[in-house]
Amino acid sequence: MLLLLLLPSGVGGYFKGGLSFFRTLSYIKPVKLLALTGTPGTGKSTVGEILKGKGYRVVDLNALIKEMNLAEGWDEERMSLIVDTDRLKERLEGFLQEGTIVEGHLSHHLSPMVCVVLRTSPKVLFGRLVERGYGERKARENAEAEALGLITAEALQMGLEVYEVDTTSLPPPRAAEVVERIYRIRLLGEGEAVELEPLRGGRIDYLEEVLEWY
Repeated sequence: MLLLLLLPSGVGGYFKGGLSFFRTLSYIKPVKLLALTGTPGTGKSTVGEILKGKGYRVVDLNALIKEMNLAEGWDEERMSLIVDTDRLKERLEGFLQEGTIVEGHLSHHLSPMVCVVLRTSPKVLFGRLVERGYGERKARENAEAEALGLITAEALQMGLEVYEVDTTSLPPPRAAEVVERIYRIRLLGEGEAVELEPLRGGRIDYLEEVLEWY
């Protein structure tokens, strides 16, 4: 299973091969990790750094892929590294300590115990990415993927326990607090899971925001 590790190119074309891979993953025992994932520009790196500053073990998956030479090659058209997620999961099995927060848009492919998807209004996301230096086409591709909730859909198809945090107007420190609360309840057993029900994945819908683009 080859995935594109999209560096400046957005989230379109994340996976190849259909849903059979996801059906297979749904039967894999989850690893006691928290995946912090989301479309580029939703705040993953910032939230990850805040949590690291609080003493949590946070791993930047994109950096780890490059450090361990886990990319399969380079996609010239998309200007992106190509990652085989089966190989990625196999190589990292047993490498990541239990309780680790894995930050990166491919982190949900590691069969984590909990998956937190950061979400952002597509219009706001588009502006952030343009400011970051993305071309208009790639910024729009990312915004469209966010409107469709592609990463949440992937994680749910995998059978993962998914929570969504809307970072559109939420300051990063507050977003980090929400992720921390999810971590402490689900990975450490501190508190009742019922209080997380409003954050369950699949409830955020931004689709109408981008309809006016067409």
